[in-house]
Amino acid sequence: MAGEKPQLNSKRTILLFRHDDDQILSKVRKYSGQAAN
Repeated sequence: MAGEKPQLNSKRTILLFRHDDDQILSKVRKYSGQAAN
């Protein structure tokens, strides 16, 4: 059972990281768009 928990946690963290990446990318696009304008 101890070996199964890390796998579930890793999947959750990957989803969280993906969500954070999406937010960061959207912010970067906003800032880059403002800088371009």
